[in-house]
Amino acid sequence: MKDFKLVRKVYQKIFKRKMEHEIIPDKEELVNLDEEKVNGITSNNISEQNDNEAKIKKYDTQDIVRTFEELDIALDKYNSCRELFIFDVHSFFKLFDNGDGNPYVNDPFSKEYENYEMCFFEFLANKQYTFDNEGPQSHNSHDLHIINTISSKHPDFFMPVEKKIDRFQTYNSLLSILTDEISCFNEKQILEMGCGWGALASFFETLDCNYFAVDASESFVEFTKRRLYTENSKKQIYLKSFYDISDICLKFDIVIFEESFHHCGEPQKLLDTINKNTTPDAVLIFINEPIVDGYDRPWGLVRYDYETIAMIRVRGWLEYGYELSFFSELLNKYGWQIVKTGKIIVAKRL
Repeated sequence: MKDFKLVRKVYQKIFKRKMEHEIIPDKEELVNLDEEKVNGITSNNISEQNDNEAKIKKYDTQDIVRTFEELDIALDKYNSCRELFIFDVHSFFKLFDNGDGNPYVNDPFSKEYENYEMCFFEFLANKQYTFDNEGPQSHNSHDLHIINTISSKHPDFFMPVEKKIDRFQTYNSLLSILTDEISCFNEKQILEMGCGWGALASFFETLDCNYFAVDASESFVEFTKRRLYTENSKKQIYLKSFYDISDICLKFDIVIFEESFHHCGEPQKLLDTINKNTTPDAVLIFINEPIVDGYDRPWGLVRYDYETIAMIRVRGWLEYGYELSFFSELLNKYGWQIVKTGKIIVAKRL
């Protein structure tokens, strides 16, 4: 049974308005809510949407991207019509290793495989990977806006109504998992790996629980701390990499990744670190991670959509993905078993 008091808190936190009934609205009902109250949509936003639709009509043909020159042009050209972007990964594999256009496909648990994926990433990004890549960057206009608002007392930023709806539904599902499947979750030690913009931290601020988070980006950590609103918040946010959580000197009962596990270049080292810093009955939760079947190899740089390639090329963010079947094997190797799949993946000890 869900605690509707908590559900209402989550709803109000995300939508900035009170929930009218103790019945969770579905997506269609949420869309039909007064959009001005839910999202603050203005005529400028609607005009921008119409402009984007016009741009999509303008580019009625698709350009296949095969070189870096074509890639940089396409990333600018198709920013508003991303579904027309076609990335020919085989051409880039040929440029990378002068081979037949196919990636390294040997043992996915080997260090050679791991190194190959990182080298291919750095080849596409045209820069060496460091943790500093993962934070907001001053040369990006959207990131610069976020950086500038860090000094404000209650930083926040515009989120489209569809994303607010998806986030509420996802966090409502997470709340069900925490309350229905984990006994006395509010007494557990909860660790979020990679708090990013602080969305999940803000959600946990509505709950009476022991929440900790780490992120390798100083800007993200500062932004999240300020987003928690209250100076008396008991939530702890640390500037640390995923591999340094032992410095917190706690054993965690629940470890959560929200859109962050795929930013890790050494997943086996990470799982080993988690094993050393969790309790025997610990639970792992993965939210909105690119862990699905259908990629062309077990894991690594396996996503070729516009947003993924743009994040790699423009920001230098590590954007990996995992075949679900391989991800299950990977967890098994380190003593975990998937007990729930979908938008939220849950794993428990074997």
